[in-house]
Amino acid sequence: MNKIPNEPTLFVNTVSDKKESNENQVYFDSRKTVRKKVARYRLEDINAMLLYKINILCEISTKTTIYEGVVISVDDQELIISIDNNHIKIAINEIEDINILRL
Repeated sequence: MNKIPNEPTLFVNTVSDKKESNENQVYFDSRKTVRKKVARYRLEDINAMLLYKINILCEISTKTTIYEGVVISVDDQELIISIDNNHIKIAINEIEDINILRL
């Protein structure tokens, strides 16, 4: 068999263009978008799992702290988790991200 030598990886430089939008088209610039808070669908999924009595181990990130615990309840105002038999209330508007670790 013939061995093909490893060729260098090809890198393509991206182009940065400063076009202004015209009356018919708006240009999207991802650098100007603001990161959204926790998606509502994720909280709705967790709430649905709680209805079926499924234990959900989550990692919840806020601006200052990362919590890891079992979700007890979810409503419009707060998320309650259990960490070592202690119940912790986290306001929904403080949550940056939720990762479901285990069901």
